[in-house]
Amino acid sequence: MSSRKVRKEAKRQLEVEREKERMQKQMDYLNTEEGRKSQKRISRIVGIIMIILVVSIGGCTISSVSKKAAEKKAHDEALAAVEVYFDPMEYQGLSEEELVSKKGEPTSIEEWTYTRSDNTQFPVKTYYYDNEAYDYVSQSDGTTELVTIRLDDAGIDDPEDADIVRALFNDSEQHSDTEVTKTTGAYRIKKATYYDLWIILDDNKLTTVNINFFENVWD
Repeated sequence: MSSRKVRKEAKRQLEVEREKERMQKQMDYLNTEEGRKSQKRISRIVGIIMIILVVSIGGCTISSVSKKAAEKKAHDEALAAVEVYFDPMEYQGLSEEELVSKKGEPTSIEEWTYTRSDNTQFPVKTYYYDNEAYDYVSQSDGTTELVTIRLDDAGIDDPEDADIVRALFNDSEQHSDTEVTKTTGAYRIKKATYYDLWIILDDNKLTTVNINFFENVWD
């Protein structure tokens, strides 16, 4: 073995011996009264640090849960405070005579023909009351049925909350197939209290409101 390798091996052995000696001194110290006290102090410090960490993490979790609970409470209170702007349920199922009895004589009445995309046609009779329109369609038994209500120029500030928008029109039912959609230009709620509640947005206001009571009338 070369002298360089011998010196290198000797140095390594010396470092190993020094490490053994250092560890032995540490073990001897820990077995003394002072060493045991030092261990207890270190354990207490570690325990305090762990408690602080647990409390901090728990506090963050509780804070997050509390924030969500407060937000839900505020939302529920705002929803409960909504006054119905227009209740279509008051008109659903009314005959033409009952509508006139409820609202008085209309501003005008229009009888017209609607053409579907498949070119089939059917007669429609619309009662106009200022910014409201009520469409009646003839049924197979000769009677007519209210199928759609339209409101123009509602002018309601957009609450930016679909639940509140629905509450404005007494639309509270929720089914497994209910669809609630909000875009930059409209709210649309389908298959809830009404088949289709479609509200057009313009300049951050709810403007035109379409309430369709039945499916596939205008398809």
